[in-house]
Amino acid sequence: TGYHQGHGTKSFLVTTKDPAGVQLVIMAKDPRTENALPGLDENQFHHFDPENIDRFYRGQNNRQGISVLAFQVEDIETIRGRYQQLHPSLVHFYGEYDEIS
Repeated sequence: TGYHQGHGTKSFLVTTKDPAGVQLVIMAKDPRTENALPGLDENQFHHFDPENIDRFYRGQNNRQGISVLAFQVEDIETIRGRYQQLHPSLVHFYGEYDEIS
């Protein structure tokens, strides 16, 4: 039900008819667009960066796989703070676009 063509990636949103049902985002690298579009800038969403797929592949010995992390909450900062405290390697960006060093 949704689509995004990014710099080096394509993403599809697939949903069920149930408004409270499953929503899946399927993302894949698209080498045809890697050089056709400009690189990421401050106006683009980092979650569409192909480096995220590359990092996942490196963690999986270059095998395909699936990864899921989803929340529906009212206080995301509490969750972000808890993850930063307990699992800092899982928190890749702070705020909207600032990288955590």
